Amino acid sequence: MTPQIMMGVEPYSGFGVRLITMFVIIIIAMVYTLRYALKVSKDPTKSAMGNTDWLADCDVEEHAKEVKFNGRAALVTLLFFAQYALMVYMNSILGMGVDVMPAIMFIVSISCGLIYGMSFDEIGNAFAKGTGGMAFVAAVIGMAGTMSLVMSQGNILHTIVYVLSLPLKGLGQGLASIGILMVVTVINIFIPSASAKQAILIPIIQPLAQTLNVSGNLAVSAFMFGDGFTNLVTPALGVTAGSLALCGVPLNKWLKWALPIVTIMILVAFASLYILGAIGWTGL
Repeated sequence: MTPQIMMGVEPYSGFGVRLITMFVIIIIAMVYTLRYALKVSKDPTKSAMGNTDWLADCDVEEHAKEVKFNGRAALVTLLFFAQYALMVYMNSILGMGVDVMPAIMFIVSISCGLIYGMSFDEIGNAFAKGTGGMAFVAAVIGMAGTMSLVMSQGNILHTIVYVLSLPLKGLGQGLASIGILMVVTVINIFIPSASAKQAILIPIIQPLAQTLNVSGNLAVSAFMFGDGFTNLVTPALGVTAGSLALCGVPLNKWLKWALPIVTIMILVAFASLYILGAIGWTGL
């Protein structure tokens, strides 16, 4: 919604078309992931890791044990999902900001442990066990954030954006929107922060879209597509870098698996933007 507001487009307009595109992309990603999972389950040596050493770190018996879904489990499940509804309410309605999220999660975590009959000592030990390996992950996330900060505050990104936007001036609606998507995709690899890209890119994209007669919603869609897909592969994003560190997956092994599906997602976005541009879609 924020990119729409910044570009002077009616909030939530064009939601239906973007939702359909999202469903198509999600289905493709699910099929890709399931096919890979089936292949590895039949032959672990076909894993993207290139070996079976990762199996030694998987305690299959511990994680695959049978657990019955009883009343306590139902209550914990309900409480788990209710916390997100509470976060949205406290953020959007009460205006308490994101700082309230850790407090809600902390209270819900303790409540879930008590519902399952755990003592405070057991809850504390479980918490310590879960966070014990996070020091290195936190360091990786911090370094990823530093990369983004240097690129943004050093005005390096502004120069890159200006150079990449120059070729778009000679393109039509469909191709111009694809060009915007490509620019945002490249920038997203280095600056995965959505708020930073909005502040830097939208003041450039908005007049460029108006000059090329690209509708505001089409430009917003191009920005949103470019802002999402390469999050899966950029080491500058704390979530991606931290997840890889936590799971012990080398970046090169992850890229071998993730780049094909990211490429497919981008191609689907290309097709969507070109068709929408060809039919003069405005989203209103």
